[in-house]
Amino acid sequence: MANWTAATLRNRVLERLGVKGRGQSAAAEDAQAVDDLWVSLYEQLLAEEHAPFTSGAVPEWAQQPLVKMLAGEAAPLFGFHGERLVEHAVAANEGRTQLQRQTTGKKGRTPIRGNFL
Repeated sequence: MANWTAATLRNRVLERLGVKGRGQSAAAEDAQAVDDLWVSLYEQLLAEEHAPFTSGAVPEWAQQPLVKMLAGEAAPLFGFHGERLVEHAVAANEGRTQLQRQTTGKKGRTPIRGNFL
């Protein structure tokens, strides 16, 4: 599997949330909302030394954890509440734990900053 672009990551998050179907185009405002969350999350991961990759080239090992994390962040924006919101929050925490475990051995590398989109 190849690295994902930021757009691919965004689309997978929107699909996970059921906001768009596979192969459909995302509404501009939905896409922008997830893109904004990705910029913020990526900066946070850089600061925590958990992003030894560029924001526009997400490696295979980070893809699913990031989908979970971004979906958890985006769920309230798309009207999730109650049990469904909790499910996304739990998955987001699982994704963060997975990513942290995977990057533990990668610390010390200098992250490469790139264009976000």
